[in-house]
This record gives sequence, C-alpha cells and structure tokens, in this order.
Amino acid sequence: MRIPLKIAGVIITFLAMLEPVYCQSEPAGEKALVPDKTVELPAADPITVDRLDSLLKKEEERRNDWGISISANFDGDEAGGERKFILNTSASVQKGQYPRQLRFSVASRAELDGDTLRDEVSALVLNYDYYMRPSLEVYAFVERFKDTYLGIDERFEIGFGGQYEYVKGLVDSREIDSINDAYDQHPNKDRFAARVDSARTSLAKKEARLSLSAAFSLFKELERASVPVPGMPDIKLPSEDRYRFVVRPCARLVIRELELMNLGYFKWGIFEPWKVDGRLDMRIDAVFSCGLTLCKDAGGKKEVDLEVQYEYRYDSLPPSTEVNSVVYRARDTHDIVRLAITVKI
Repeated sequence: MRIPLKIAGVIITFLAMLEPVYCQSEPAGEKALVPDKTVELPAADPITVDRLDSLLKKEEERRNDWGISISANFDGDEAGGERKFILNTSASVQKGQYPRQLRFSVASRAELDGDTLRDEVSALVLNYDYYMRPSLEVYAFVERFKDTYLGIDERFEIGFGGQYEYVKGLVDSREIDSINDAYDQHPNKDRFAARVDSARTSLAKKEARLSLSAAFSLFKELERASVPVPGMPDIKLPSEDRYRFVVRPCARLVIRELELMNLGYFKWGIFEPWKVDGRLDMRIDAVFSCGLTLCKDAGGKKEVDLEVQYEYRYDSLPPSTEVNSVVYRARDTHDIVRLAITVKI
C-alpha cells in the first residue's frame, strides 16, 4: 500500500504545479487572443467624428432648407409730355436643392399710365426637379405667361423634360476641403460615404465656376391671344392648343463676385401644321444676365446682388386676324432690359 500512496502524492504535486496555468481566472494565453476594445478608441478620435458629422449636417440643412429671392426695380420715362412708369418685380420660393427641388416663382412688369396700372408682362412657374445622377436631371413644370406686347393675353404650359449638366472648377472650395479633410481622417469612412458624396456633388454645383447644360422637354400649350387694330378695341382670337418640343442650352460662368449667364428656349410646334404661309412654327425666348454680388453673409445663404438682364422673345407666327380684307398682326419680337436689386434669404 505504500507505493500507491507515493504515486498519488506525485500526481497531486504535479497537478498543483499546473494550477497556475489552467485554473487562473484570466489565462495569460487568452489575453493575446481576445482583443482589448479600449485599444481602438484612440483611432476613433471623437473630435474627428463630431467634426465630420457636424459639417455634413450643416450642408444637408442648407440644401434641404427653404430659399427666398426677391427682386425689384422702377423705371420712369417721359417723352412729348407723356409720362410712363414701369415697375418690375419678381419673387421665388424654393424648397431643397439637391437631389430634389420644388420651386415656385412669379414675375411681373406693370406699366403705370396716368392713374391706370396695367399688367403688361407676367409669368408664374411651378416646377419640380430631381437628379437621377449628379449630371442627369428630370423635371416637370406648369407655367402661366402673359405678354401684351406680343398679343398674348394668357398662355398655359404643362410638360416634362430632362437635362444633362457639366460643371467645372470651384469658386470657393473651403467647404469641400473641410469635408474632405474630416473624411480622410475618419476611421470609419464607409458609414459616411453616401452622405459625403451627396455633399460633394451639391457643393460642386453650388460653387461651380463653369456650368454647361442642355435640356430637352415636351409640353402642351393653351393660348388665348388678341390683335390690336387701329381705331378699334383689340380683337380677341379663339383659344388654340398644341404640343411643342423645346431645346434649352444654358451656360453660366462665375468670376469672383461676377456671374454671367446665357440661356435660350427654342420651341418648335410638333404635329401639323408645321408651317403657316411658308413660315415654320417656332418661338425663341433668350435671356442674358450679368449679376454682381454686393454683399454676402458668412454662411453664403443671404446675399444682395445687382443684376442687369436682357430678354429677347420672338414668335415666327404672331397672332393675326383679318378685318375688311386687311391682315393685322401682333408684334413678333419683344426686347426687355432690366436693372434690378435682388435680395436672397
């Protein structure tokens, strides 16, 4: 019986020697296998995380916010003892910028002749834009237009279209640089990638030095017109409706505080009649504007601009009527020059 007791003693002693390895509450070997979570915290710098999120939220609020633009000017003319005063006003309200925008705008040119105020030219537009891609936009619109100089008492347009846009350069890159810098230092970029891409695209459009675009649209038109006849009241014509196809090129260039823009609407009637008396049914609306930013807040949302604008309108088939075998037509062109102060908030 003495030998087994000696063997048991040897086994107990051996197990006691192994106890520090197998019986301790935190084995040394597991420390190398289980990552210490506190080691990752220094890489995820809270200041960097908060800065990127703050910059993105600021940009998202800007491009999803409401915007208001108001413009006005007053002209006075006197010739041959006759005085005329013209009041030009325009206002627009928009919700959002990118990737979607809802915009409502109204413009009016009223003439004060003696004690009578006549609405000579007016436009009211409601449109919705959506960017399917950064350079590809689709839109729908409704417009009411009036121009007594061209014999248009009322014209309604409703349609849809698409636009391709190319932008180049940046007037002010500070916002994009700040976002890029915070994004590059962020340890978890994948979580912010989509928001950063949207912010970059929105700022690239807002601060673009050069913007070129081409839009194509189709709309239905309903028009009520009248023709001036000497010695008689204006003759009202029956309302007409037809479909039109539109091509609208646009170019915009910004040089420091100066912005130059030129756009044109080329409208062709589709379906017959293509021509009347050998003249193609075509309309042109062109706008050239030059704006100078007088003052601007640090956030870039509020600003005051001085703007000079030239508008040209042409109708190849102006409203016409026949009286006593004589054909009378409304004017086929209208030129407008404006100098206005615009306030954006």
